[in-house]
Amino acid sequence: MISFIVPVFNRVELISKTIQSILDRSKSYQGAFEIIIIDDCSSDDILEKLISLEKAYSTDVIKYHRNLNNYGVNYSRNLGISKANGDWVVLLDSDDLLEVELTVLSQLLSTNKSYLYFFNCVNSQGDILHDSFNREVFYCDYVNSKFNGEALFVFKKDVFDFFRFDSNSRSYEGIVFARMLRHYGSAIFFGSVIGRKYNTSHGFRLSQGVQLAKRRNEIKSGHLLFLLENQAEMTFINKLKYMLRYLKNIL
Repeated sequence: MISFIVPVFNRVELISKTIQSILDRSKSYQGAFEIIIIDDCSSDDILEKLISLEKAYSTDVIKYHRNLNNYGVNYSRNLGISKANGDWVVLLDSDDLLEVELTVLSQLLSTNKSYLYFFNCVNSQGDILHDSFNREVFYCDYVNSKFNGEALFVFKKDVFDFFRFDSNSRSYEGIVFARMLRHYGSAIFFGSVIGRKYNTSHGFRLSQGVQLAKRRNEIKSGHLLFLLENQAEMTFINKLKYMLRYLKNIL
């Protein structure tokens, strides 16, 4: 089984498109999958929208949980993964669109021997964000910016037994990805497969404007923690880059 984990906060129209994209990509898929929605105490009526989607698609794969308080995306990811029944976990944001067919995704996961996978990504303008080569991404590559930016991240559910996202932070999942890569050695990157569309066309993005300002302290702390944990494998140039990012968010 494949488990899609989708945290959401006040994005009812966006997440409906995310779920539709998963259901549309599953039409030829004969295996089991589930879509776990973690509502981070939204004020809009996401549950009503999910019920209407289930009726429209005649499916019961959508599972819903509402947090009692607004805890942030990392807390919600951890909760969603803990509730997952699948062997594989796929992380999506509530403004993402799944691009890869589930039949293709399942085949690649079953025929390759790895715990961690990255799939290529395209933005709202149609720009592919990584090269098209399939390759291994090693821990040293990741911490030295030889692979960074948006991608579709998929991992074995067993990985969660050892690694959690920092529930005290609402950002910087790259810290956990680096820890996973350090432990397992590498991930497989499918550059030839577009896994998700990264939505850059709406105004409620965490990486810009008011939302970015609210997260500045967490981003600053994330840069510093990433540097401290990975400096032994980082080049001088990359150490300097992370220090400058940290200082930029202080000023």
